[in-house]
Amino acid sequence: MRIARTALLLALAAAAVACEPAAATFPGRNGEIVLAQEIGSKYANQQMSLLRFPPRFGRPGDVPVCRVQSFGNTVHCQHLGRPALTPDGTRMVVSVAEANPWEPDPSAIWILNANGERIERLQVNAGYWDARWAPDESAFLAVRLLDPADPAPPGKQRTGVFLLNRDGSERSLLAADATAADWCADGRVVVAQHGGIRVLELTRPGGSRRLTRRRDAEPSCSPDSRRVAFTRRGAIWTIPLAGGRPRRLTPGYAPVWSPDGRQIAYLRKVRRHLDEETFLNRIGLRRLVTRVVSDGYLESTDPYSDARVQDPDWQPLPPR
Repeated sequence: MRIARTALLLALAAAAVACEPAAATFPGRNGEIVLAQEIGSKYANQQMSLLRFPPRFGRPGDVPVCRVQSFGNTVHCQHLGRPALTPDGTRMVVSVAEANPWEPDPSAIWILNANGERIERLQVNAGYWDARWAPDESAFLAVRLLDPADPAPPGKQRTGVFLLNRDGSERSLLAADATAADWCADGRVVVAQHGGIRVLELTRPGGSRRLTRRRDAEPSCSPDSRRVAFTRRGAIWTIPLAGGRPRRLTPGYAPVWSPDGRQIAYLRKVRRHLDEETFLNRIGLRRLVTRVVSDGYLESTDPYSDARVQDPDWQPLPPR
């Protein structure tokens, strides 16, 4: 009897390890902060690259991913979305608007390795953006427009957060009228929906609750699944995932947590003369000290500027 009981306990332990998500290792080490940038004319030559910033100081690496050359050359893609890294930091997913003369609006999801090289292409049936990995890397979250036949206020388009299978096929609609989502390491999903942040319990049908009730957006779940960062009125805030009083940190938008949970990287627009310039910043959560990560602006409202940037992500590295 004791031998059988021991064997049963070992089997249960092995099953638990097998189901353990790839993001369960916390805290991780901070890798590079990665974001996508488009350089060039919107109507002629463009280059889509990944900018890779060291976690502390140093010039970023610039990794070309695809390009548009309209004058007699092959057109590879027209738009590169926000990169999202896997929980182990070895790959990233990015939505791509491809340029195909036989299709009116071709879209795909690309899987890149950590060096920015494409290793897999997933065919999709809609124009998705802001794709995010599941903790066990078996699925994605992504945003797309809802059916154009659905009623919407004049001048507005309805969007929703969808669950995609690993092959890019669409499984279900998770949240209608939602603009962004993030997948927590414990399996919960946080979405920006109806002017606030909502928590979805995917393992419990109908399990959801409202976390904030104001015009909040861009939720990002902390690596330990205890807090959520989000933007409100042009500033970065955090709130416990269990609920509580939100905390205002600093002006900015597009927050993403560091793998060790001690910092948040974000974008901030700074007005200089008649233009607004966008910089990559990070803030330490203990003393709320902010630092500029980018050595120059990433994009500008200057009509002569040819740079456009996407939201960042922070590469997790395994602990030593």
